[in-house]
Amino acid sequence: MEIKESILFRKNIITLILFVVFSILTFFIGEKIYFLSILASLVLMIVSIQAHILISISFTVLGVAITYLLGGEIAAIKIALIYYIPSLLCGIIINGSRIRKIYIIKEKESKKIKVKQNQYASISTFLLSILVFAVGIALYYIVMKYIFDNDIIKNLQGILDKVVAIYRQNLSPQDLKRIEDTGVLGKVSNIGSIFAVLIFAKAVLYSIICYFVAIRLSNYVYSNKIEHIGVDNFVLPGKPVYVLFISILILFFVGYYNKEINTEFIIGNYIAVMSILFLLQGISLFIYIVKNWSQTKKAVNWILFILIILFMGIAPGLAIIGMLDNTMGYRDRWLSVDK
Repeated sequence: MEIKESILFRKNIITLILFVVFSILTFFIGEKIYFLSILASLVLMIVSIQAHILISISFTVLGVAITYLLGGEIAAIKIALIYYIPSLLCGIIINGSRIRKIYIIKEKESKKIKVKQNQYASISTFLLSILVFAVGIALYYIVMKYIFDNDIIKNLQGILDKVVAIYRQNLSPQDLKRIEDTGVLGKVSNIGSIFAVLIFAKAVLYSIICYFVAIRLSNYVYSNKIEHIGVDNFVLPGKPVYVLFISILILFFVGYYNKEINTEFIIGNYIAVMSILFLLQGISLFIYIVKNWSQTKKAVNWILFILIILFMGIAPGLAIIGMLDNTMGYRDRWLSVDK
């Protein structure tokens, strides 16, 4: 028992050193390189998933304190709300909501039965992580706007307006009209309309790191093993496709009878957000096909998939394939055909 506690103590010390080093490197390499805080956040996720909650909180407080000393108040708020606090909460969510899976192992020689218990993090923890990171990022922008009088969205819009103005000046009238017809310049000219999607996309990225990377690394650091959904078996729970269409219909009728509510803005962002999730499922499906090539190469409707990607593009095409997979259950169908 004492040996196990000693090993655990050493592991916590090593992770603490790594966390402190990554937190400090962010500012020694350059104050603007906040991306390096993802490495510190990854260490914090690993600790929060497996270690005691007091240790996880101590790491978070220490990281924010280091950031405050090296970068000041605004840097500390940014690192805390976007990286450290969401990483802590996501780790705690996985730690607290993991399910025990029981395996019965029969030994041939002794004819004894052993019961093995592994802990399992369901896909719902991944979806909760997205929500946590999205709220943290949104809170940062709200705090900066209303407490520090720094409207980041407005400042970004000003920069984009200058870029678009330069872009317009250097294009011929024919090329400019062709681009304007696509609606791209109109969307860029109003960054606020797509900012919610950008926040969600960033939250999804950090949640992928937490669920698919941090859990796996935590199994190497700590003796307690946690299973999770593989990248090739990512399937959104429930019936999100049906919910999406029903929600759009409801919003359409609400907007039709109440012109004051900008339902077009809500519907556009809602579709974009759900498309990101369906894109993940589409990518997962193709990874599944590659990993199980001998079983799936003859079962896959390649003509349908290729036509969708050719006509829609890679990202939208994969999102549509993800929607089809969610409703049709391709993996189960292919397995049944193989059998």
